[in-house]
Amino acid sequence: MQVSEEIRHFIYNFYCHIRDNNVDEVKCDYQDRFSRLTQQYFKNSRWPSPEIVAPIVKKDAMFLILYREVYYRHLYAHVKDQTTLDDAIASYNNYRSFFSAILNAENPIPLNLPNQWLWDIIDEFIYQFINTRSASGEMRDYLRDNSSIWNIHEILNILNSIIEKSNITEQLRLYAVEGDISAVAGPFGQCNLYKMLGIFSLVGLCRVHCLLGDYFQAIKSLELIDLSKQSAYHDVPTCRITTNYFVGFAYMMRHNYEQAIKTFSSTILDISKVIGTSIQNPDLTEYISRKSDKMLSLLSVCITLHPMQIDRSVEQAMKEKFSDALIRLQRVNEDEFITMFQMGCPRFISPVISQEGLTNMDIQRQQVEMFRQEIIRQCDLLKLRSFLKLYRNLPVSKLVSLLAKTSQDELQVHEMLMEFKQSICSSDSDLNFYIDKETVHVADTTVERKFCEYFIKQIEQLESMNFGLDQFEARLSGELSNANPVVHEVGPRKRYGLDFDSLMQQNGEDETPEPITEEEIFEHIRDIRDPEHPVSLEALNVVSLSDIEIQSAKDKNYSLLLVKITPTIPHCSMSSLIGLCVKVKLLRSLPPHFKVKVMIKPGTHVEEGPINQQVNDKERVTAALENPSLCKLVHDCLLSCDEQDFQE
Repeated sequence: MQVSEEIRHFIYNFYCHIRDNNVDEVKCDYQDRFSRLTQQYFKNSRWPSPEIVAPIVKKDAMFLILYREVYYRHLYAHVKDQTTLDDAIASYNNYRSFFSAILNAENPIPLNLPNQWLWDIIDEFIYQFINTRSASGEMRDYLRDNSSIWNIHEILNILNSIIEKSNITEQLRLYAVEGDISAVAGPFGQCNLYKMLGIFSLVGLCRVHCLLGDYFQAIKSLELIDLSKQSAYHDVPTCRITTNYFVGFAYMMRHNYEQAIKTFSSTILDISKVIGTSIQNPDLTEYISRKSDKMLSLLSVCITLHPMQIDRSVEQAMKEKFSDALIRLQRVNEDEFITMFQMGCPRFISPVISQEGLTNMDIQRQQVEMFRQEIIRQCDLLKLRSFLKLYRNLPVSKLVSLLAKTSQDELQVHEMLMEFKQSICSSDSDLNFYIDKETVHVADTTVERKFCEYFIKQIEQLESMNFGLDQFEARLSGELSNANPVVHEVGPRKRYGLDFDSLMQQNGEDETPEPITEEEIFEHIRDIRDPEHPVSLEALNVVSLSDIEIQSAKDKNYSLLLVKITPTIPHCSMSSLIGLCVKVKLLRSLPPHFKVKVMIKPGTHVEEGPINQQVNDKERVTAALENPSLCKLVHDCLLSCDEQDFQE
């Protein structure tokens, strides 16, 4: 296969960035450049094989392992019809090589990969295992005769070994009580590679146990992770959605419908408010849409079996997607429950490939039948609830006839009443009742809805939105804070790239990555565009190299970056927005061990105190970026900066 010069450049630069632990460039290579080249050249074909790539990257063993990982992932995602038995075996052996390299190391290996890639490795590892379990013909026969390939015990052993190596469970226990994590993390747990792989392996265990039908172990796998908190795994949207989907499904299958509803609804709400406004990758958008539909389907089932209040926007989305199905569910249509379950459930797997020919479809039917038995039991309770909603006082004998039972079934109806009473006592049901002699007395406990919390939340969102709208309206009306700013001459630009031939001639003897300097920080922010004028912050002297300081603490695991910005005028209304743009750009560009602090240069603004507090408040920054109008302003200011980075 002939490799074009553009692809050779990309592969070699990709290798250099991984070798130098330049995580920012690796992230761009992995998430942006690889996807762009795939769409352009390899949309329906294979990338160059690892054997062809090897001479380009000096036969670097670790890079070739990582390249094979994305190579086979692309194969399964885009040209699945071309995958062969040899591909399945080679991909498995490559994953074993990667996990052996990190698990057998006496010290943490010097490899710094983006969190998204680390999650994708665990996610694809499990996906390919599931895919082989669904295979037929030659591949199924081979896997049955060679049980060591894609073996369930091997999968679970690898995931548990990563968890043990990273000491992630001990770290999470201390994190829950705000203890000193470094005391138990050890050298491997303090390394981002091992720590994040440990967290993602916990999610992977939850997923595998769900697919095997062990829902207790699925929930127990993640008992130390508070899904409601903004933890590290929240930075990876696909991990976040996958986690909540399988946790919610496990709750549902264990008949804990209240927790399932809370998990599904919060995730769907999160997708619509946060993730849906920031994802541009078509494959990722499709994945999110597919998982959202699955969760809406399962939520429809749960909310019918266990009525409770959910967010209005989630309820509206559910009605828009499944309006007719919801009506049939309310009418206790058993077939509709099964249809909605099959639409939303995952693809179950068998732990072994049996000689008797038991397939994954048989496993799927077993799980569906288990759910059918639960629905049969729940249907009587749903009918009971519907009748109790119609009466204030109801003799038990009449209730027996309404339920189409005979007089001999009166004891069974009493048992149903006790079961229903127990279920409503553990929930926020709007229905309650008691039995006095042979009469059921019904109390409708529906109370007037309290709107105070709703309005407080909306007021907070409105304040954040008004901030962005004020800036937007000022730009539209031409009301500039500083109509005639002084434009300064910009300094020379530092180039980091070399041509391909020069790079190939380097001997690569120095493998130690250089520390990030103030000059490199300045290169990241100098081209950010001013919100009011089509010039850079450097040209307006808002940012300068002399106002950047990196403080490295020897006894800490992080570096403090302090950037001071100088507004063009003392009453500049754009100072908060400029500070936000600088903060966002640096958070996106720098490794996670950097703590970024952006401040107004003392004495240059009349409200420097409130602005400093606003820009460095994590919750305010997060809330501001949830505002679509403000997000667009930040995006526009960073656009020229990102384009300059791409050109370099």
